[in-house]
Amino acid sequence: MAASTGSVGVPLKKEATEDVVPQFTAISSQASDTVHDEELEVKRAMRAKRNRKIAAASHEHKMQYIKELERRVDVVCQENAKMQVSQFRLVRQRLELEAKILDKIKELKREEIHKLSCQLQNAKMRVGEDDEDDEPALPRPSEKQKLKTTKWVDRDVLVKYG
Repeated sequence: MAASTGSVGVPLKKEATEDVVPQFTAISSQASDTVHDEELEVKRAMRAKRNRKIAAASHEHKMQYIKELERRVDVVCQENAKMQVSQFRLVRQRLELEAKILDKIKELKREEIHKLSCQLQNAKMRVGEDDEDDEPALPRPSEKQKLKTTKWVDRDVLVKYG
């Protein structure tokens, strides 16, 4: 190994110069790894901070959305309650009208029954008067014919036609 002279005139060994360069490179490599690691750590910290902000904003948005949904549920429940009250009122009115109609029908049927009864009595009286004049009486229906011509007009009243 040959010795070389430096600028000062001190002879340097080739081995010594070769040893210095790798040491400097190793120090430089360790320093750059440390700087690189620090940069990565700073980037990670910034990303984590950004993610926390985004997560907080997302959470806030979700909470506002839930509050809006709860408000809408309250409004719909109130409307539903009003509609139910209205529906019950209409059903009650309909039932009252149906009861009035049924009462009127019963009244009309009773009037019709009374009218027919009076006509029947008048007819019987004429038939009785006609018997005196020797005119033939109306034929009496048989029991079978009576059953065929019987009709229920009301629950309490059985009217026989014939």
